[in-house]
Amino acid sequence: MSAKGGTTRSRTSSTRVANCPNLGGAPLQLSLEVVSLADLLLSVRHLRDLPARWAPVYHASLVLVEPGQLTLVFGGDKGRGVLWPAGVLPAPQTFEWIAPLMTYEDVFQAGHVDFDFSVARVSVVDNVQYHATRDAFRVVRAAIEARNLRYDPVWTNCNAVVSTLVRSLGYALPPPPVRGWLPAYGRAILKEA
Repeated sequence: MSAKGGTTRSRTSSTRVANCPNLGGAPLQLSLEVVSLADLLLSVRHLRDLPARWAPVYHASLVLVEPGQLTLVFGGDKGRGVLWPAGVLPAPQTFEWIAPLMTYEDVFQAGHVDFDFSVARVSVVDNVQYHATRDAFRVVRAAIEARNLRYDPVWTNCNAVVSTLVRSLGYALPPPPVRGWLPAYGRAILKEA
């Protein structure tokens, strides 16, 4: 009611986005997709297997860090089975008891072997798109797994998986952050990577 005893009509204001025209009588609504920028790190730890655990032989993995997202770790490892004596005899690809090369994506947190036993972490590249990087890694991991490779401690191992993932993005690996041996570090499994 107004002071004069009548009713007042309130004006409804339509919210418009600057420089956006009406389309079909309705204001254009913008949907801004938030692009999360992340850092890609190389994490290095000692091998778990004995006696390599005490030697300067290292396992690399990649860590995708973005504060508003889950911190993810990507890498490769041997599946269940026996390691073939690499460099001594060629590994037969038909025997199931030889360990396959496996890839993984997991949450990088306490309780994960790559988190708990990391001895060094260095930057590979800063400000990569979190979701695009994660999705690209999933495609490359699937391509590696589709090859049904056997784990070879010298040629097709965790470090070759990491090298392939980094190359698939068009980046180079940083120099190894530790003194020792990272077998297959810098070796890509896929030719297009």
